Amino acid sequence: MEKRQRLPSRQRLREWGCGEVIVDTAIAKVSIVGSEMVGQPGIAAQMFEALYQHKINIQMIATSEIKVSCVVAEDEGVRALRAIHAAFNLAGN
Repeated sequence: MEKRQRLPSRQRLREWGCGEVIVDTAIAKVSIVGSEMVGQPGIAAQMFEALYQHKINIQMIATSEIKVSCVVAEDEGVRALRAIHAAFNLAGN
């Protein structure tokens, strides 16, 4: 089932000083999560490096103390997940 959100009118967006709004639904979100990430520098860099090494473009990044999430193209989602699993030695059989 497709979700629909009511967006502000174009006139309202112009009044707010906004430019163009583009909606992309062909995305995948990959995340690393763990309370042990607190105080461990370089964890996010390790994730970004794994995606870079596999030539996977990061479209957006969101972080918290215990989570780093990246949005990638939907067709690269599985490759991104596998790259991150390998980088953190989580790739099982």
